[in-house]
Amino acid sequence: MGILACANNRQRAMHIEKDTMKKGLGFIKGNLAYYLLNKEFNTPLAYPDDITYIECVATSESARGKGVCTELFRYVMKNYHIGNIS
Repeated sequence: MGILACANNRQRAMHIEKDTMKKGLGFIKGNLAYYLLNKEFNTPLAYPDDITYIECVATSESARGKGVCTELFRYVMKNYHIGNIS
């Protein structure tokens, strides 16, 4: 129904792999997709060590407006020691 991905300056939540892109999209489209997405998803961001940021939040269309993302935020805040959130 929904996802929430947190990251920090040491590890991104979503990592793009070239072989996976080629396997799913074919050689040409996979290489192109990797080239276009690699910097966006695989480069660490220059945040201080005590900052955690939300990299991705999404819900299925049928779950929108029903509090799914709110509950995901609450779960993360309650169960993980993530420091500051930006």
